[in-house]
Amino acid sequence: MVANLEKVTEIVKEVYKNKEAIKEVNAAIIAKIYTDQSILLKDMIYPGEGLLTTSKSFKKLSSDLNIQAGTFSKAFWVEVAKKNDTEFNSFLTALKPGNDSKDKLNQKKVQNLKANDYDPNQYQGLPPDGVSLYYPYAEQYINPFDNSGNYSPSTSVMTATAEADEGYGWQPIYDSNGNMGYTQVVINDDYAYANPTLIIGINGIEPLSETITNGVEAAFPPGPPVTIFGLTRTVRKVFVGDVRVSKHQYDHFISFSGNGGGSEIRFTRASGYLKVIDGQVQPTADVFLVNGPYNVSRGDIRNSRWVNWTATWDADWQQDNLEQNLAIYEDDNTSSSTLNLSVTTTVSVGGQKQTGTVGGTITYKSLDDIIRQNNHKYASFFPFNRGEGGEPTYAGWLIFDNYSTVSFTLPDKLFIQ
Repeated sequence: MVANLEKVTEIVKEVYKNKEAIKEVNAAIIAKIYTDQSILLKDMIYPGEGLLTTSKSFKKLSSDLNIQAGTFSKAFWVEVAKKNDTEFNSFLTALKPGNDSKDKLNQKKVQNLKANDYDPNQYQGLPPDGVSLYYPYAEQYINPFDNSGNYSPSTSVMTATAEADEGYGWQPIYDSNGNMGYTQVVINDDYAYANPTLIIGINGIEPLSETITNGVEAAFPPGPPVTIFGLTRTVRKVFVGDVRVSKHQYDHFISFSGNGGGSEIRFTRASGYLKVIDGQVQPTADVFLVNGPYNVSRGDIRNSRWVNWTATWDADWQQDNLEQNLAIYEDDNTSSSTLNLSVTTTVSVGGQKQTGTVGGTITYKSLDDIIRQNNHKYASFFPFNRGEGGEPTYAGWLIFDNYSTVSFTLPDKLFIQ
């Protein structure tokens, strides 16, 4: 795999002497067809057959910036032909969209997906040879509406040859005649933050439908109760609001295992409210995965920027549900772990409500320790959530774990009849 990735890199170094090819790749990345500032190589070298060809965002950018679709592909295959490498040709053929039956299924899913149905785990079936072109800190350099120099051929290129936070790559240089070549340099987060950089590897990216990209609910400040005609009782809805990952990068900078790039932060909720089976209190609480944005970029983490999450944590937290468990972890594709929890809640036994303790287990995959796991009590959560206790707030909401690696808010709305 590494040998073939290095061959791809050598070709990209030649292709990136063409500024129009760079322009096309950059547009594909900022069109957000996939997560994590990336585009799959197969979408670029088979431009009429992958998800790129169905993206409205990419089509609009191509029109606005006068991008000739297929420029990268044409230049790429010219360089491939020069190598006359049968093994490498077979490797590239295996990447072709549709050669894997799972790939067809994923394309069908992403085209029909709605924002509220987003489950990041359902895309784990992507072929393991999903070679990605990853542009960390792309927001530093790519301005889709400025065509005055952002796409000059000055992008450094490197191969993911290990799971690591730095490695050797190639920086463009020019001779006295203006001819472009490359010099070897060490590339890491600091380098990529200061220099446009493309990493050829397997970053573990996922497809995004445009309904998901544009479907995140808007963040909202604290406000009065919302009156809904016909509502039969009071409803309290709680969201994971804004999330900030401060400085700590949970994934490696470069990767060919699918565990690189941005951090895939996951929130869960566990509740055992009124859970009874055959007249007996259910011994295990239900655990729910919160469907927020897929990841937090390295740039957002490096700069400790707040990211709008605004995903439902509990659509109806009832007063008798005395406490619920919230856990946070960084999602990887290997190393399964379990986390035990216990919540006090109201259970119904023989038609009578009683207070009881219910245990549960969260099973997750991560190469890191659990980030956060604690219970939130109904009685104290809502009185303090608007920062009235004098604690730090963001956008009017109490900041949970303000001095930890991952900080977050939990906005709530009260609906009344």
